[in-house]
Order: sequence, then structure tokens, then C-alpha cells
Amino acid sequence: SRANPPMGSCSPNTSGGGVENLRRVESGTAQIGMVQVDLMYTGWRGEKPFDKEMRNWRTLGVVVPVLANHVVVLASQKIRTASDLKGKTFAFGDKGSTSGYLIPLHYLMTQGITPEKYFSKVINTSHQAIETQVTQGVLDAGADYNRNRNAMIEQGLIKAEDSKIIWISAPLPNDAFA
Repeated sequence: SRANPPMGSCSPNTSGGGVENLRRVESGTAQIGMVQVDLMYTGWRGEKPFDKEMRNWRTLGVVVPVLANHVVVLASQKIRTASDLKGKTFAFGDKGSTSGYLIPLHYLMTQGITPEKYFSKVINTSHQAIETQVTQGVLDAGADYNRNRNAMIEQGLIKAEDSKIIWISAPLPNDAFA
């Protein structure tokens, strides 16, 4: 008898990424798959890139470090809170993105802000474009997450001193096993 018997065995397989992993778990061809939280959300709802609701799975746990969302503005602007953004331009990430859309939208709504009515212009674009366009003054503000911003600063794509964060979310899970 062993003190710590094995809990099971695992045979890893290569896939095309989170979409394929969720489809495999849904169909029963895989028991576990690594999937980003935003893909889990769109899969559950049956939104693109999925063609039906994916409901035959459950989250087992988070694998990578947590992330935090934030709202970023140009450092030279006198913007300190979301209430200072009235009439400004604002960018979200893709509408299916947890970090680029869902969490920041929820935050704004808790502040009594309906984006389409509050901001002069609302766009949806990539995380990198948000950080770049805010630091260039093309956009007044945008929603992003800490790991993207930090990576862009480390790669020299933006300078930390060119923008400032006016809101940070509580820590959120990122990639998970389904």
C-alpha cells in the first residue's frame, strides 16, 4: 500500500486553443480543457465563435495568475474618477471579453453610467489599441487589464508615465480548466 496513491492518469493532447478545448469537453472527447473565461462566457451563451450553447462542462479551477481590470486615461488630463469622463471618448475591448467589456461595463453601471448616453463616443477595439490610443491622446479613456498594460510597458510599446489608472477592479480569475 502506498501513502499517497495516484488520483488518476492524464494523456495530454495538442489542440487549436480554447475554442477547440471547450468544444472537445462539450462533446465528451476530452474530460478537461484549458479555456479563457471570456470564451467560457460566449460558449455558455452560444455566441460566436460557437454555433450553439455549450453547457456540458463546469469550471474546475483557475490556473494562471489573477488579473485586475482598470480604466486608463491620458496622464496629462485632469480626470480622477469615472464622473470626470462625461462627454469624453471611451473604448471597451470586444463585447465578449470579460476584462475588456463585461467587468468595466459593470463598474460603470454601478456608478450610474450608461456608456452610450454618458460618453461622446464609445468604441470596441483590442486591448493593445486601447492602451496605445489613450497614451497618444486619440482616446480619452479605455478599459483594459493589468497584465496587458504591464506587458506593453515592459516591451516598450507604451510608457507608464504617459497614462494613469483611475479605477482598478478586485482581482479576477483568468484562464481556467473546464
